[in-house]
Amino acid sequence: MNAESKFATTKRSYTYLILSLFAIMFGLSCSIAPGVTFSIFAFFVTGFFIWKFSSQKDRTFLIKLFFFACLIRIIIGLGLHFYSLSKGGYGSIFYDDTGIPTLGWRTVKYYLGDLSSLYDPFGERDIHSNFLAILFYFFGYSRLTGEMFNMLLGALTSIFIYFIALEVFERRTARLSAILVAFFPSLILWSCLNLKDAMIIFLITIVLWAMLKFQREYRIRYTPFMIFPLILLFDLKNYFAALIAMALFIAFLATLRTKLAYRIIILVLVLGLFFKFHYIINRYIAMKYPGWEFNLDMFLRAHRGFTLAGGGTMYRIYGDKFYGNPMPRVNLFSFGFLSAFFRGWYYFMLVPLPWKIFTKLQLIAYPQMIVWIMLLPFSVLGMLFGLRYKLRQVLPIVLFLFILTSAHALSEANVGTAARHRDMLAPFYLIFSAAGIIKIFIGDKNLYRQAQ
Repeated sequence: MNAESKFATTKRSYTYLILSLFAIMFGLSCSIAPGVTFSIFAFFVTGFFIWKFSSQKDRTFLIKLFFFACLIRIIIGLGLHFYSLSKGGYGSIFYDDTGIPTLGWRTVKYYLGDLSSLYDPFGERDIHSNFLAILFYFFGYSRLTGEMFNMLLGALTSIFIYFIALEVFERRTARLSAILVAFFPSLILWSCLNLKDAMIIFLITIVLWAMLKFQREYRIRYTPFMIFPLILLFDLKNYFAALIAMALFIAFLATLRTKLAYRIIILVLVLGLFFKFHYIINRYIAMKYPGWEFNLDMFLRAHRGFTLAGGGTMYRIYGDKFYGNPMPRVNLFSFGFLSAFFRGWYYFMLVPLPWKIFTKLQLIAYPQMIVWIMLLPFSVLGMLFGLRYKLRQVLPIVLFLFILTSAHALSEANVGTAARHRDMLAPFYLIFSAAGIIKIFIGDKNLYRQAQ
């Protein structure tokens, strides 16, 4: 049997398998909720587009990856859902996991005439709860419907991580990156719940992918994939979107195809204009958060707010005097700030600390944290090798990670919140972990050449 016949036979086998699974899941989902049926249909449509638009070198791997990434999320998601129901819950695991779909359903009832169901029709809502409201409007209220679409976004994120890694590294690194992201336990968890984390991570991935494609080809067709996800991110988490936009804009200017001296001049001019007109930003912040300004004190205020709010396991990174009243101002070059900066990075990257376990959830996270800590040195190696051999391609991702990690490291104070926010950046650290692993254990000299 020649290669072409083998390929055709394999393709038919996969087709029969997929159709059989589709028929089984379609029948099961019809008995649970119509929205779940529609989400299963969306899974297969997405798989079809992956098959159609990927190259022959990538097609088989990506389809298998997408299938198993979806499968493990469906198994775990349904398990958590029915476990919650068996304990007398509503199919939810966390508080937010309960509140967000409830808000979506209240929105539907509000627009159907039940004005008492939503006391603030615009204040709490965002694109995620509105998306759930649309699903509930057409398919009826079911928490599983929102969970299934988050599973789809989680699986699809690993596909785009593959293409991001392929822009910088060779194909084996891209495959390992996608596998790590597809099966990283906490990333699976967030995409199995009715939380907006899966949507945020997916949108960030789209923005970075489009940024790298635009940087390489300078084609206008990639700009919508940067602009529209950023608009959605601004609705979901405005400060997060602003930091991403700033990081990618600086990275774009730093990697322009021009002389180094010109790039430095452009960066200095842009930064000068920013500090000249930063009062416009502060006016916007003052409207939403009275008394706040865009400066280092903003991060300290956020950190203090977490510590004062209490709840969960807390930690402090600043000196004791910064937690008193009145709060002293932060000096960028002071020992107090530099100490807080490094302590913040330490906690943000490593909590829950495996040697300081206080709750059952932290104990459950223990195995993943051991793996995460083992992967971090490889991530650093991957960044260093990448900056040496593929500076222009790697710099945007590194700047993005440095700015976003630093902002969170200086403002977080709750172990659970810090770990959850770190997972929004984890897929991009895992790309460099994969690069470091391939470089160390395989030693490929062509690791940082553009894959053909």
